[in-house]
Amino acid sequence: MLEQLRRELQISPPRPQLEVRAEPKPAPDFSLKDLNGKQVSLSDFRGKVVMLIFWTTWCGPCRAELKALQALEDRYGKDGAVLLAVSVDDAKTRTAIPGALAEMGLHCRVLLGEWGGFPGYSIPYAGSVYLIDRKGIVAGIPGEFLGDVVKQMEDRLPSLIRGDTTAGPLLWALDDAPPGYGVLWRRETEGKVESLAIAPSSGGRPAEIGLLGETWLRRFSATGESLGEVGVDPVEPGDDQNGFFGVDLDGDGRKEWLVGSREEFVLLDSDGKPFWSYPAPGEDFAEFIGFVDVDGDGFKEAIARHGNRLEAFRHPPRALWLNQRIPDLQEVVLDPTGVLWARSGREFLSLHAKDGELRKERTPASGGARLYGRVEEKGRRRMVLGPRLDVWADLNHDLDGDGDKDIVLSTRGGLSAYRTDGTRILSLRLSETFPKVGFADLDGRKGDEMVLFVQDYGLVALGAKIPSSTRVAARH
Repeated sequence: MLEQLRRELQISPPRPQLEVRAEPKPAPDFSLKDLNGKQVSLSDFRGKVVMLIFWTTWCGPCRAELKALQALEDRYGKDGAVLLAVSVDDAKTRTAIPGALAEMGLHCRVLLGEWGGFPGYSIPYAGSVYLIDRKGIVAGIPGEFLGDVVKQMEDRLPSLIRGDTTAGPLLWALDDAPPGYGVLWRRETEGKVESLAIAPSSGGRPAEIGLLGETWLRRFSATGESLGEVGVDPVEPGDDQNGFFGVDLDGDGRKEWLVGSREEFVLLDSDGKPFWSYPAPGEDFAEFIGFVDVDGDGFKEAIARHGNRLEAFRHPPRALWLNQRIPDLQEVVLDPTGVLWARSGREFLSLHAKDGELRKERTPASGGARLYGRVEEKGRRRMVLGPRLDVWADLNHDLDGDGDKDIVLSTRGGLSAYRTDGTRILSLRLSETFPKVGFADLDGRKGDEMVLFVQDYGLVALGAKIPSSTRVAARH
């Protein structure tokens, strides 16, 4: 998806600058039936280089990948490469497998599995690809095969066929970053992390980083020191982009943590204890939009969407306004200027955050593009639109320290950041499905830093390790 996004934006591929890999580990064995009912194990192919793909008949991109991988098996099969295509179709679509293979002209080995039936494997999406060397060691994971699969495989297969030592799986890679940009600090942390959030500096106190697990909240200082762990009631955040937020709502410098779901918002205090909860009115689903000072009192209020309506509520929970229903409301964003933008049918509407009423500004909506927000470039305000699926945009941070907000696009397998003129600032590749990442000013200098959580690696802060006055433009 990240590679597709670059092609759509007509941006050249990034240049690797820093790459971090895990220690090599064996691929977990599994045993499945093939289309003829024969039991087949992954370990049966020890001594071969295995291209392993988890696919479904209803996944369009999977078909192209299968055909490409089949061509590679035909080319390198005599040298010891083999393709295993594990179908994770359910009972309803599994019957379509023979017809799909015939339609594509494929003759690869197909095994019958199901979602969640492969301990030790991350299968974030249909079409997830693994590469396994002759000794059964994982040589490539899904996050490394998000672009041109054929080229990426061709780059690796000759070495694996020769039996060269296998590098560990990719954890993360920083591409095309500004000079001097790198790791500021890293902290190891255990357990499954659901979400990451950063509470910006406030009340004379620096920013804090929060990691939310299913039953715990861990806090870290802006320099990475642990601020402790507390147990919390089992939470079920929304997705990584929309379920967990750090904020100082009452202006005392102590951070609060907002956890959102489709039914309610729960505010945790700095000790991780539930402060209050705020349910969605009626049966409409809830979606958090952002924080803004609605009434000009110096404290921030929360903006949320409930179905086709928007609401502002303050701390302690009390509604300030709930606007009228907006017909065909598709998405809502809060841009860096504090203006609410909503897509209603074929036009973008501007709303006053103070009372939720419509402003006079209306902009025609183009095609099926998704509204990301509005930015300023050389005194001009411009709408930012992009792909609707699998892309999240953040327009609220200045990553290169030039004083202007940048455009951060997070998608499957990583993120990229651009200036408003389209110049790429940096690109980050990840082994995980979607990045658990946040941005904030951690050091008091110009520009915001990035904090990232990577499973099996920990929490890491990235930024410029040189004085802001000497920062130079990113390559492009």
